[in-house]
Amino acid sequence: MYCTAPKICVGNRSPEPSIECRRCSRCRSGRCSLCTSLRFIGTAAGVPHIDGAFAQRIAVPADHCCRLDDSLDFGMGALVEPLAVGAHAVQRAAAFAYHAAARGGRIVQIGTLPRTVQLPANLIMSKELTVYGSLRCAHVYPQVLETIRSGRIDLSDMISAVYPFHCMPEAMKRARARDGIIKVQVEHGA
Repeated sequence: MYCTAPKICVGNRSPEPSIECRRCSRCRSGRCSLCTSLRFIGTAAGVPHIDGAFAQRIAVPADHCCRLDDSLDFGMGALVEPLAVGAHAVQRAAAFAYHAAARGGRIVQIGTLPRTVQLPANLIMSKELTVYGSLRCAHVYPQVLETIRSGRIDLSDMISAVYPFHCMPEAMKRARARDGIIKVQVEHGA
């Protein structure tokens, strides 16, 4: 991600959950979302996994931080990453359906699919479409933070439930139930 936020200090809030290697050719070329060693704080998805996302404080490289403005609460901070994924995808391409795309248009695949899918190769060829993949986000955190802080986008309805830290098992159960839940927030000190 490589944010160069001014005056990052110990104790500042920063919403970025990923740590890239910074050594591979993708990281060095600015395409950190494609890092093959990308790891996420607080998930067992990578090996070795990084514990700690439910801690009150975690250590990350300063140039990896984008300071969460004091006017934004932790709930809004938790929504920066999914919004950044969308912003990155929009930067990659602007059209979203093969049949709806204009001749010479662009299509973006956001996220992952559970299995291999077939693409309409003849339609792609006959319309001369450009197909992009978009994985995670890169270089959009400052823009997304400013969009949220300025009020140009209202994310307040995205947090469906808030639980105090001591109710973590209950919060996880609610999140897994997916009964109309968008995001479940767990707060320290609540």
